[in-house]
Amino acid sequence: MSHRTVLTVAQRESIYREKLAGHSIHELAQQQHCSESCVRWWWRVGRDHGVAGLHQTRAARPGIGALSSFDPIVAEHTLLLKRLHPKRGATRILHDLGNDPALAGHLLPKRSSLAEFFHQRCPELLHAY
Repeated sequence: MSHRTVLTVAQRESIYREKLAGHSIHELAQQQHCSESCVRWWWRVGRDHGVAGLHQTRAARPGIGALSSFDPIVAEHTLLLKRLHPKRGATRILHDLGNDPALAGHLLPKRSSLAEFFHQRCPELLHAY
């Protein structure tokens, strides 16, 4: 069971504005009745994407997703492999990525990140067979 607090857009904006005004993460967490990591998350979203980023869900924000911290070529090859071989799971796709000469020297994601990426980018292929 999750004890996660879902913040409203108004609360997210408040965190962003109050942090800009100099309030601490700890103070804001107490004020919003949520964890410090939650406050830190929304502060960073506001800092990196502006107030507009606070209005979007996590999956909808540009640059945020399972493979956003990797070179874009990794995501492109991952999606291509999954579309070419829809029955293959994250473990096999990761193995294929490791053997791809075009990705030599690139940092590769963990299996769990690939699985999340498939859920985000091509859910129609997850249970195709």
